Amino acid sequence: MAGIWRRQAAGESGSGGVWMRAALGGAELRLPGARLVATAPGGIDDARHAPERWLLLADARARVNGEPVVAGVRLLRDRDEIRLAGGEVVWFSSEELARIEPFPGNEPLPCARSCRPITPGAPSVRCPRCGTWHLQTEEYPGWTYAGTCTVCSAPTRLSGDYAWHPGLEDDHVAVAD
Repeated sequence: MAGIWRRQAAGESGSGGVWMRAALGGAELRLPGARLVATAPGGIDDARHAPERWLLLADARARVNGEPVVAGVRLLRDRDEIRLAGGEVVWFSSEELARIEPFPGNEPLPCARSCRPITPGAPSVRCPRCGTWHLQTEEYPGWTYAGTCTVCSAPTRLSGDYAWHPGLEDDHVAVAD
């Protein structure tokens, strides 16, 4: 699920401030002088991943990656820096975490790594980057068998840690999903 990283003020955290990630769970998020609006729902359609897409609707003072928001609308991409009208900086992230979940398809699908059938309800992992499904059982660990996804270069960790955040260099991060 996409999210927004915001720096919590120093007075609220007791230190120099920390980056907090909030999941974009609804169809819209209001920010000072701007709104983020979901354009397509994420989810499963015939066992394929439909990625979330988010639009920034903002006034003329907002900037994305230092550039003005032309006509007040911008399709956001992973790691876009958004400077809001009041000067606050937030970061958009489309990164999702891999997790074991029951396969939601109605028909079996071959595991991308082992080619074994992933039956409806079987423990599996959908690659958060490319949407490819992998069977994930003790006997057939299709997702964690290798260091990266069979199809793309996404790491196959199940740690629950985000690979990127705007404060990566200072390690002051908290996750509030």
